[in-house]
Amino acid sequence: MDSINSFDIRLEKDVYYPGEPLNGVVIIDLMEPIKLRGIRVFLRGRARVQWKVLKSGESKTLKDDQYLLDDKALLWGRERQQHQQTFDELDETTSIESDLIQQQQTQILPKGLHELAFNFSLPPTQLPCSLETKAGTIRYYVKVLVDMPYASSPQGIKYFTLIGPHIDCLEEKYLSPLTGQDHKIRCQPCCRRGVVALRVILERSAYCCGEQIKLNLHLENRQECPTQICVKLIQNLEYRIDKGGGLPIEIKTIQSTALEWKSQFILKHSQLNIDPNNFDPLLQLPTLPPTMIGFCRLIQLYYILKINVNQCPYIKNQKLNKETSTSNNNNIPLPPSSSPPSISSESCLEMDFPLTIATVPFREIHSQFYSVVYDFCGGHVETGKYISPEFRLGQVWDGRIQENENNNNLNIEEIVLYRPVYVKIIGEQQQTEKALASNSSGGGICRRQSTRIVGCSNNNENILTKQKEGVINI
Repeated sequence: MDSINSFDIRLEKDVYYPGEPLNGVVIIDLMEPIKLRGIRVFLRGRARVQWKVLKSGESKTLKDDQYLLDDKALLWGRERQQHQQTFDELDETTSIESDLIQQQQTQILPKGLHELAFNFSLPPTQLPCSLETKAGTIRYYVKVLVDMPYASSPQGIKYFTLIGPHIDCLEEKYLSPLTGQDHKIRCQPCCRRGVVALRVILERSAYCCGEQIKLNLHLENRQECPTQICVKLIQNLEYRIDKGGGLPIEIKTIQSTALEWKSQFILKHSQLNIDPNNFDPLLQLPTLPPTMIGFCRLIQLYYILKINVNQCPYIKNQKLNKETSTSNNNNIPLPPSSSPPSISSESCLEMDFPLTIATVPFREIHSQFYSVVYDFCGGHVETGKYISPEFRLGQVWDGRIQENENNNNLNIEEIVLYRPVYVKIIGEQQQTEKALASNSSGGGICRRQSTRIVGCSNNNENILTKQKEGVINI
């Protein structure tokens, strides 16, 4: 490594789709000529799951791997198969003859800057998207190996994001509306009965991130207490390890709330109608990984839309009705927030709908203009909380920092070398606002993966250059 001044891997872009060509270049700057067997590049995609379980009082680690892509190419040098054939042809070789064969295998790479281009073709198949969680990952990367016969071979890895699988919102199975209705009869004070009825229509079952869920809600509250509609989008992440051979299948499931919306309070003996045209804008899908069912043997990802009708207790009805009537008399709309802290609620009706997160948005003939961008997954769900330590750069606290120095170190921003991004749809108005914000802040904003990780300045210009390159030398 003393003779290598710089070693870098560069790709044409950071985001790819299945079936696209992947082109890049390996840049090596040598301070002196070196002997090499060759320079090889590998294209790989790997899914890995790993977690710990407690069985019979002992901690045991469960793990499994699955390779999704595996391709390689020779950038410089000779193929190893030719070398192996040379050894096989010789039945008995002396030490002198073996040294001669090793000299024939190696070649001298001259001093200076070398740019070696490579290209791969991603298979046009249904591949799972890039994913980073604590218990499982799906990573796609390009690995370059500099094969040295006399020392440890240096290697570099460049990670990239793969958008998949191909799920189109215009597929026929997603365009059919889903309808659900239910009612419940409950006993009221003074030997009376109350009825709560809910009817829900989901116009289509597939949406792209950034789109608004098309829901039609109709609630009738024929009882003596107020109610509230709660809509939640639950992310279900399932890890599976199947070793075969009659061994039991190990499954780990993690649920997290990706989206939550609550309506205003529906008073007693009243009803509420909400159609998709006047629905609250808070029911817009955040940036999430697409649905993955059957595309990876180790990781399954799917979403459930839960709609609940919460009923408030009778003890606070008088206070709640008074506050609600005062707000309605002043023509002030009630915010779509949860119940007041002093009022607890219980669910009386529940409905579940399957919802698919797609990678190709819904297109209408007379629709407004929109564009596709890439953004990070939110940190409120399992798929956006975890960043591997191997992708983090920054100061490591060793416990010896003084209190007066601690305040200064809090302002040091962490640098992330790699983090997967996902498809998001923005409308014409959002695109205009984003362009104005970027122009007003000047040319010092890092695009894409550097937008939310660290800001540009003259002090950390060199650090941002490393972050854009995203190469990890081993």
